[in-house]
Amino acid sequence: MLVRKPASMRLPPDAADSQILDAVRAWVVALAAEDYAGALVLVEAGPHWTPELLRTVIANYGSIEPMRDGSTYRVTPPGSARGGPPPRHAVARAGDRISVWFDLPLNGEWSDLTATFDVVRRHGGLVLVLDDVHVM
Repeated sequence: MLVRKPASMRLPPDAADSQILDAVRAWVVALAAEDYAGALVLVEAGPHWTPELLRTVIANYGSIEPMRDGSTYRVTPPGSARGGPPPRHAVARAGDRISVWFDLPLNGEWSDLTATFDVVRRHGGLVLVLDDVHVM
């Protein structure tokens, strides 16, 4: 029996930067709810991105290895984040290529742990493709 993955969130082919960032914010809200599987349904991601890997990379601030001091992190709702470095939420366009950088709110503060996405044309619209989650 073939099991199909639900379709990723699709944006209009002419989506404005604000619409793209709103889609990323929806992904962040899923992470804040600790719904890592749901977050991965919203975007396209390579087979290496599993809910557990996403949880681990966030908990360990961009690494698969635990923090030496035992600290762990979790995404918190963007509207509740205070302090930390000023967040960078950017859409970059170069020809047909669209990329997104989105700093994540962790443990109630903005961080320099950044999710990066490519925005690609699929099925008559645009979809977010998770590239990486790392410190920038």
